[in-house]
Amino acid sequence: MNSKIKNQNLDDVGALTIKELFEKNLKIPDYQRPYSWKQEQVIDLIEDLLDAYKNKKDNYLVGNMIFHQEESKEEINIVDGQQRTITLALILNNLNECIFEQCFFKKDNFFKGDKNYCTFLNTAEISLLSSKILKNNYNTMQNMLENRIKNIKKEFFNYIHNNVIVTYIKAKDLDEAFVLFDSQNTRGRSLDRKDLLKVHHIRFIQNYNKQKSVAKEWEKITKKSEKEQFDDVDFVLNNLMLIRKAIRHELNGDDLIQLDVFKEFKTESYEEDELNNYNQPPIFEKFEKKKNKKILSLLSKDFKQIGLFKIENSLEFLPFEIPQSISGGEKFFWFTLKYYELVLKLKQEKFFTVLDNVYGSGNIFLQKIYQSSIILFVDKFGFKDCEKFAIRVAILLMSKRLNASIRKEGIVSFKWIKDNDNELDIYKLVFLKYSSNLVLNELEKYIECNIKTVYKPKTGTKKDFFNAFVDYEKMINDILGEKYVGGKRDDNS
Repeated sequence: MNSKIKNQNLDDVGALTIKELFEKNLKIPDYQRPYSWKQEQVIDLIEDLLDAYKNKKDNYLVGNMIFHQEESKEEINIVDGQQRTITLALILNNLNECIFEQCFFKKDNFFKGDKNYCTFLNTAEISLLSSKILKNNYNTMQNMLENRIKNIKKEFFNYIHNNVIVTYIKAKDLDEAFVLFDSQNTRGRSLDRKDLLKVHHIRFIQNYNKQKSVAKEWEKITKKSEKEQFDDVDFVLNNLMLIRKAIRHELNGDDLIQLDVFKEFKTESYEEDELNNYNQPPIFEKFEKKKNKKILSLLSKDFKQIGLFKIENSLEFLPFEIPQSISGGEKFFWFTLKYYELVLKLKQEKFFTVLDNVYGSGNIFLQKIYQSSIILFVDKFGFKDCEKFAIRVAILLMSKRLNASIRKEGIVSFKWIKDNDNELDIYKLVFLKYSSNLVLNELEKYIECNIKTVYKPKTGTKKDFFNAFVDYEKMINDILGEKYVGGKRDDNS
């Protein structure tokens, strides 16, 4: 079959029978997710195939696949469609009664047979987790097929082999394959933009073992727990992007709703192990000048040494800053890991998460400004004054919440915080100031200018916003003094 259509931007597109598919030199690249199809998905696919067989459909399409093939290499990487391809190989193996080894933790040759789909399954890198899912799905297939098609196994096998087809797009350029992948709505589990970033950056790592190691670590920190309300890496990348765009004066209201982190964190350059004077590890906390000896001493931050060359909190010393240009390869993963760890520490602080359970678009917009500005502050100055900073930002946000309607464009322009005609850009303030005290002092000026009274509203989402900070009323009162009226005034705004 294999009909091909040429396109100037693609290597080729076309269709393949399942037999033709497994005749290809298919490879599951390291950046792919582990095999994860649930039993329900396996059953649905078999049911669809059985319906097509019983209705005698000449050709039955099971989806579109995206391939990437590097020049001068025979292997074809599956960018989209690996879950479905593995499942089809399992079904064929089951129908053909090839031997399936029950030892699931051997590296090679789970499947004994000379068929192409056996070769494909045996050459795929199977993780410990995937092997357990393979076993469960294989047993599900075995029981289902034994009950449903006991006498037509051979005919059903031949039908799948010769009449079931996939369409495909094969790209020479990997980035183009990612874009195609991102736009597809397939039956399998789609990669999101942080997974596309993994794929994009991993190709800049030349060492194969390092590629595998990075892919495993990325999978570890991006795996969403069933108990977690949101993905920490998504949260980190979105906040970093808000900060980066704000510092570049590119932040707009729509960014508070949706951000394209793939576009933001794509490779800008690739320099192998190159450091400059600005990105040396920030391990020195302050300096001391001894006038009599005319000596300048650099005083190191406190850190715990665990072993000869290992530092417990060494991630803090990585030579990265939020607005830096993005270098391809391993540096991007270390960059993300540094801020992932920083955010995990912040999420243990009550002041950082106080707005997590408030609702209403206005509150959520303000929450994003609040949390992202704290991340920038802690990245630059550490945790010492971060609570003081957070509550001062909260007071300014309270003023905004009381005295004006919340519009996303107005929030990101900071035109609501004024000292005469001087607007306060919180991100710019933190980014440009030398010390945390200078930041706090500047915020005090704007609080004095902007806050006439801060009081608790009685109802609505405004009340929810204020109630989130109930444990900080004394701190707020200390900052505002007599201006803070607590809950004594009605909401006339």
